[in-house]
Amino acid sequence: MSGGARESYDRAIAAANRGDIDTARREFQSALSSDSNAFRAAYNLGVLADRSGQTDEALNFYRQALRIQPDYERALEGVVRIYIRQGRAGDAVSFAQPVAQRWVRNLAVQAVYADALVAANRAQDAVNAARAALRRDERFVPAMIVLTKANLRLGRTELALSILEQAIGIDNNNAEAHFLRGQMYETEHRLGQAIEEYRRAVTIDGDYADARMRLGILMLGGANYDDAVQQFEAVSRLVPDSTSVHLNLGDAYRSTKQWAKAKAEFDRVISRSPSTVEVHYNIGLMYWAQSADLTGQEQLDMLQRAQQELTQYRSGMGARLPRDDQSSTFIDDLNRQIDRVRRAIERDRARAERDAARAAREASSGGGDSGGGSE
Repeated sequence: MSGGARESYDRAIAAANRGDIDTARREFQSALSSDSNAFRAAYNLGVLADRSGQTDEALNFYRQALRIQPDYERALEGVVRIYIRQGRAGDAVSFAQPVAQRWVRNLAVQAVYADALVAANRAQDAVNAARAALRRDERFVPAMIVLTKANLRLGRTELALSILEQAIGIDNNNAEAHFLRGQMYETEHRLGQAIEEYRRAVTIDGDYADARMRLGILMLGGANYDDAVQQFEAVSRLVPDSTSVHLNLGDAYRSTKQWAKAKAEFDRVISRSPSTVEVHYNIGLMYWAQSADLTGQEQLDMLQRAQQELTQYRSGMGARLPRDDQSSTFIDDLNRQIDRVRRAIERDRARAERDAARAAREASSGGGDSGGGSE
């Protein structure tokens, strides 16, 4: 990178570290304009675009970095991760394969390609690719990580754990290794140890969205709502186009009675992914919880909205409803509560009418006495 480009690049990194994204973007662009070979500037522009939800722009910048430096593994990983996130694992493999075939000695590229194979459910091909990299360097941890994932897909849990422990022994500061160990602990219902591993992963890499997501879900399930909010908010900044994070963040806001924020997250899910019918379940629970702070007609209206949302959820799910789904029980409970509140409103209305009639009679009677009469 030329001198002027390097200065702009360093200013961009400093700005990004202090959260000044606009300045960072401007300085990265300045570095790239000063030196058209500044592939790291192009890559970082891709990262900023990705975190802003501008996926197409991110892909363009990652591809630009690869045109400048064809074996730049971080840019390749950026493209692959977006494709996987979009459910396009086959496209991820197709994109990574020619790069891996050309740059056989770049072990990081081989690991990215093998990871794409795992995502595409080609676990045995991933095993072969990872082993090929390990034949060149038997202590190459990224390939060991992929080999762990592939063996988990193949049901070889003990082998996967053995490889993972070797990887952690070589590099105890590999965030993905700790994340994987956390997943394995979670599968075994060792939730305390899983949380420790996820926290370790986040400590190593604060931008590790997957680790924050799992940590947030466990915090939410354990009623640690403030911690859950913190984790999901971080993920929403890292992966703003993820439907699941907005769904979970809305649920965390609901649990902390931040109704407006919860509704905003649920509305975002509906606007971005109308087919995500699960959001109506969450909205129903939100309205139900919100009704507890209301009385009278306002409470009745909120309960009826909760009932409508849960009914819409059941209708949208159809045959996909799990056998242990609680929505039917919730609707029954809501119906009973709606009836109680409606009867209470009617009693209050009748009481008010009686009180008003009594007051009118008393006023009329009092008015006759005050006028006096003849003897």
